[in-house]
Amino acid sequence: MAGEFEKQLVGKANELIDQLESGDSQAAMETIEKLYQARDFGLYQEMGKLTRQVHNAINHFHISEDDELNETGESKIVDAKDRLQYVIDLTENAANKTMDMVEETVPIAKEVGETAKRLQSEWQRLMRRELSPDEFRNLYKEIDTF
Repeated sequence: MAGEFEKQLVGKANELIDQLESGDSQAAMETIEKLYQARDFGLYQEMGKLTRQVHNAINHFHISEDDELNETGESKIVDAKDRLQYVIDLTENAANKTMDMVEETVPIAKEVGETAKRLQSEWQRLMRRELSPDEFRNLYKEIDTF
């Protein structure tokens, strides 16, 4: 999931650079919005996976009312407690993984947005011919790096 988001991030960043270089501020802002949407979509996918994992774990959690002891002679209640603990552990691990991924992507998206706004402002200065040649070279390098 993270690798796919990173690929989209790089692709959209290149698209954003092209749009900024061509002076298409509206398209640049739309590209930034698409980055936010891609991040949100990834979060929804992870939540869907978490829901499926919990659903599958619950489906595997069943107790036969006819048998009080399982094959090893343990109580079904003990077995049920173990299964329930497994479901709890699985849910906790999936939730932690999802939150870790959220925490990793939020700063990236925020940084991309802030940098794009700053570059857009500088690009507008360029379009109004307010940049010196040195400032233009620095802007070109920043856009290339971005």
